[in-house]
Amino acid sequence: MKSTGPILIYGGNELATAIAIKLFNSQLNTVIYVNPDEILLRHNLSFGDAVYQNKKIIEDVTGAAISEDLINTNDNNSYLEKINDAIYYIMKDRQIPVIHQLSY
Repeated sequence: MKSTGPILIYGGNELATAIAIKLFNSQLNTVIYVNPDEILLRHNLSFGDAVYQNKKIIEDVTGAAISEDLINTNDNNSYLEKINDAIYYIMKDRQIPVIHQLSY
């Protein structure tokens, strides 16, 4: 099978979380993007809650928010390169990166 980049899931609600866990357990790299206007009704089942808690563990899978500390480095990389580096840094620890709108 040909290796591909991570799969981006738009949304951090319980349905998106269930899909992310299924893909993650199938050994596929997954990234979740949480829309800032998204309303999370079931916080205990949503990786979108990682934005507020920094990490969220559901069914033994950890969703980790990309913190501004990972982005604010003093190197010459562009903003997208820094986001990409942060995604792979989190995936290296077998966690699902959770991206939200960062203030820049």
